[in-house]
Amino acid sequence: DASDLETTAKYAKAGVKKYIEHKVDKEKKVVEVERLAYGFKVLIVYEVRLRLVVAAKVVPIQEHESQFTLTLVRQANKNLGKGVLRVLLIDRGFLDGQDLWVLKHQMGIDFVIPSKDKMRVTEDARGLCRQEADEESVFRQERAGKEKVNKDGKSKWEGQVSAVGIAELRSYDQYGDEEHIRGANRKGFVGNALNAVVVTKWEGTAYEIGKEKAFLTSLPVDEPLGALDLYDLRSLIENTAFRELKQGWFLENYPKKTKKAETGHVFLTLMTFTLA
Repeated sequence: DASDLETTAKYAKAGVKKYIEHKVDKEKKVVEVERLAYGFKVLIVYEVRLRLVVAAKVVPIQEHESQFTLTLVRQANKNLGKGVLRVLLIDRGFLDGQDLWVLKHQMGIDFVIPSKDKMRVTEDARGLCRQEADEESVFRQERAGKEKVNKDGKSKWEGQVSAVGIAELRSYDQYGDEEHIRGANRKGFVGNALNAVVVTKWEGTAYEIGKEKAFLTSLPVDEPLGALDLYDLRSLIENTAFRELKQGWFLENYPKKTKKAETGHVFLTLMTFTLA
């Protein structure tokens, strides 16, 4: 995952990005206000069970994280040793078909990543999730959960989830090497196979048709809750890494207003945090 490290415009070599902030004006209408954010961005590979930062990179705040996926993973492999890193649980911001292909087919690393709404592969997965399970390409799995009654008498099913695994989708034409991607618009083009998990019901509430949550994965999906449960661990990078680093380890308290001081502080804090 990645996290912004905001500074002020006075920091030497700080990056800058524009973003839209929604505010309520005096007439109680929601308006959009363009803002500028100065600073840097830290990207990390985080081992969620032992809670170790195993690779990190600091870049200007405006740089998109998808540019650095392979750089980070290669550094993690160098730090850990080949074959230790086996499954990546990746934020949607890192979604890039060519990078995912390299991870799986050149580096032997599986992945789970949310799919974006307007992608064709997402639409295909959502459409197929309504079909009957055939135990060949469509797999269904459900966890019952526990019923909890609120003070107002309404019940809610905590932990209830229904998911559908869709095997070997071929509609993500960007999933492949460079030569494969160049041929995406040619007649007779066939995409590479990629699996998907579609969440159709969460906490007892069914998603509206066409609004289901979809994930892309190189893992088997004959038991789709397995891939979904793995991805649920990704929340730990926000809760036990970035939040802890910023609130408890003063990650954003830099000794000087320079890029070198900021970068040195970030890496020293990450190392101390990991050792502790």
